[in-house]
Amino acid sequence: MSESTLNPEIKEIEPRVKVLIIDVQPGTKQNVRISQELFGSDADSIEKFSQLAVTSIHSPKRDVEPDFNERERKSLLHIPDSVEDFAAIVVTGSPYAAYPRDTKEGLFLANWKNELFRFIRAANEHSVPFLGICFGEHALAEALGGKVVKMRSKKGAEVAERAWGEIRKAPAATNDPLLKDLPSKFVAPENHEDIVARLPEGATLLAENEYGVQGFRIGNSWGFEFHSERRPDKVKDFFKDKENLDELKRQGKKPSAIQKLGEKYDATIRSIFSNFLKLAWSGVQ
Repeated sequence: MSESTLNPEIKEIEPRVKVLIIDVQPGTKQNVRISQELFGSDADSIEKFSQLAVTSIHSPKRDVEPDFNERERKSLLHIPDSVEDFAAIVVTGSPYAAYPRDTKEGLFLANWKNELFRFIRAANEHSVPFLGICFGEHALAEALGGKVVKMRSKKGAEVAERAWGEIRKAPAATNDPLLKDLPSKFVAPENHEDIVARLPEGATLLAENEYGVQGFRIGNSWGFEFHSERRPDKVKDFFKDKENLDELKRQGKKPSAIQKLGEKYDATIRSIFSNFLKLAWSGVQ
């Protein structure tokens, strides 16, 4: 998929025939990567949509969470005026947290997050199929009244889940339209430091593991902690970096044991995206 086939000009999008990807990553060169990882050649149903629309956050640094004033609003993260202009909406992972920051002046939630949360609430209210991945799951939970926190060990130390994680489906996932093809237990790529501590009222748990919530649904909105879009070779690269291995050891984890989990990886987890697109397409026919 070439960059020319992606149209980030939201105002030119034809109603209800496009999938909107909100890529909350620093920089502006993520569009092609995101679309290929989410809806690559193994997801033929993307051809039923005329094209993707992608809007990305613009921030020069990963370690500085951006904010903006009204004058700068459109140059940072453009949120479309109406959720009903899209057949489906996807919010990807991000280095930023979905919950308010603790500052000297108290808790602070950046304006772009407030705007994103309003958009997510509107998508849920209008039953526009919504898929949140990692940060996208956290944003869905926070927007609809749930709670996301820093992940901690039983002793209270901050921990993170990296590389591979083992996940089990909850009973409600048996006939879920997105998870129906997945086995009762599966291994998926993970990369998060935050976790959904409380589901929104009315939400249904779909997946979990030792760290907590790994997937939930509320109405026509889904959120997943794990990165089913990430290719196994990208996860393998994680183990080539000594700093990554040292991080695992500091948390009392065995890199070799986590690496071995990857042998159980089953590409069936990528069916989440093709199933999501099928559901979205059924709503515009």
